[in-house]
Amino acid sequence: MLIEKANQADQLKILNLEGRIFHDMEIKLLDEFQLLEAYYLASQEDRHTRYHFSKALVARDNQKVVGVLFGYPGKDEFTFDHTLQKILAKKYKQNRIVFPDRESFDNEWYIDSISVAEDFRGLGIGTELLKAARKTAIQEGELLLGLNVDFRNTRALKLYRSFGFRIISDLMISEHKYHHMQFQLTQILLWHRVILIFSR
Repeated sequence: MLIEKANQADQLKILNLEGRIFHDMEIKLLDEFQLLEAYYLASQEDRHTRYHFSKALVARDNQKVVGVLFGYPGKDEFTFDHTLQKILAKKYKQNRIVFPDRESFDNEWYIDSISVAEDFRGLGIGTELLKAARKTAIQEGELLLGLNVDFRNTRALKLYRSFGFRIISDLMISEHKYHHMQFQLTQILLWHRVILIFSR
């Protein structure tokens, strides 16, 4: 299993994996296929789209994309989806905002979503994607990882707790209740500095 940054050729594959999450969120604005098409068109036009490949880490099994994690600095969230909304208005005559609710905090590197292909669940791919996200956040100088987990998703909650995430608040996103969780990166950063000092 290889975990790496996504590339342009992955765009459609990672959006298809993301489609399951759109389905679970019950976004009533459009059907999930129209929303996926709109996000694909937006991603071709604007790298500041929420689900652009540049914001994705992928898991590959023999070159096949079997998992994806989308993440970015929380402070950047407000810059996303302008192109998407223009496409929705022009192509689908839909002017409502897809994601009107703020999901992230400004002081964190936010894990927007993790999705693993059905045949590859239970193999630790989600954990490996989380480790890669942690490494990316540290490289970008962030001190916190953040994410949201649906109240009903006890399996994901267990995974995030085992990784070290703690619930810090609750919020509503698209009429669903979520726990907002954070993971402190300061301890890991400290250990990295100690290792660097002793390896000189």
